[in-house]
Amino acid sequence: MGARFRRLLAAVTHSGPGYDLGVAPDVEADAWGSVWLHTNWWHVTSQMTTPGAEYAADCVARWMVALDAADGVPTRTEPEDLRWWRDDR
Repeated sequence: MGARFRRLLAAVTHSGPGYDLGVAPDVEADAWGSVWLHTNWWHVTSQMTTPGAEYAADCVARWMVALDAADGVPTRTEPEDLRWWRDDR
C-alpha cells in the first residue's frame, strides 16, 4: 500500500499512523472528499441547489488542502471541474 493512500485512509478514518494534521477532524470535508473520489460528481451536484453545490465544493477544496498538508506538498489549485456549474470557469 502506498504512503499517500495510507495517509488518505488515516485521514478518512481519523486513526492510524500518519493521522496527525494538528487540527480537529473535518468530518464534512472528509465525507464530501469521498463523494468527489467515488461518485459521479456532476450527477450528485446537478441534483443540488447552487448554494448546496458550492458548500460541497468548499468542503472538497478543504479536504484537498488537508491531504496536501499531510503529504507535505504545496497546495494545488482546485480541479477545473470541481465547480462545473459556474460560468466564470
